[in-house]
Amino acid sequence: TELDPFNANAWNGLGRILYRLGNLDESQQAFEYILKLGDKNGLFQAVAYGSLGVIFQALGKLDETEEYYFKALEIFKSIGHQEGMATTYGNLGSIYEILGELDKAVDLYTKSLDISKVLNRHESVANQYKNLGSIYQTRSELGKAEELYLKSYEIFKSCGVLEGMASVYCCLGNICTKRGGLD
Repeated sequence: TELDPFNANAWNGLGRILYRLGNLDESQQAFEYILKLGDKNGLFQAVAYGSLGVIFQALGKLDETEEYYFKALEIFKSIGHQEGMATTYGNLGSIYEILGELDKAVDLYTKSLDISKVLNRHESVANQYKNLGSIYQTRSELGKAEELYLKSYEIFKSCGVLEGMASVYCCLGNICTKRGGLD
């Protein structure tokens, strides 16, 4: 960014690193700068809006989060960026899950899942199965939740994503606990 202050890709990378380091204010500034820069096809604008949504979600500001995600989704749709759409549908699903609007969350997770399947984004498919499992677990539909978690687990396993596998084990453990199977 020092060598080329108008390089949206560099600012995006800086914003992501700052976020991972926990410097949310500086990360936010980097993504807001991308919005000021603008870009011809809108991709970096959409990514910046999505990243701002992630920051505001981490801060617990769900109204702002939802607004940024919808701005990102609108641009991703207009430029036909399927991967961005899948990610944003999943992010929006998480907002509605937090808000307790489970039908909306299921719809959005399913949209993300469908696009991710077409794009062969296996890890994203596994994440959406896990997200859907969480909804069914919340609804106390434990059989359906378990089925979705196991689909998620198998995909994570085939991809070698240990963190995903571990996360699903925790989800399955919670189901066992709800069923009274502590062993």
